Amino acid sequence: MRFGIPALVAAVMVAQSAMADDREDAKLVRQFCFVLQAQALCDDLIVNMQTEKRIEEAIGFQVRGPEAPFNDSCWEGLNEASDRENEAGFCEAVWRDFGCFGSIRPALIMQSPFGNPDAVTCKFVP
Repeated sequence: MRFGIPALVAAVMVAQSAMADDREDAKLVRQFCFVLQAQALCDDLIVNMQTEKRIEEAIGFQVRGPEAPFNDSCWEGLNEASDRENEAGFCEAVWRDFGCFGSIRPALIMQSPFGNPDAVTCKFVP
């Protein structure tokens, strides 16, 4: 039993690390789905079409759908954006927080280049 306690401590540390990774993945999915909904609400903002694929590769799961492990987190993000759409400055806040140089999660959303030759575009890198 002299190796029992260190092995138990190591197992707990691994489990805590996995739980932290899951929380971070769920947070990323929630933020992605938030900006996905914001894209529909903010005429000048768009999500790069590769972003969802890059997130799925990073977390190892589908972002959306009934079988997606973080589907509830996605719904939370969609609902939060819908709930906030009438707030003054909503689209500006989305850009500030999640745009190419965002303060929360940079490059989840970019300015739409359609009809705007000066749009700031970017690619999300997990």
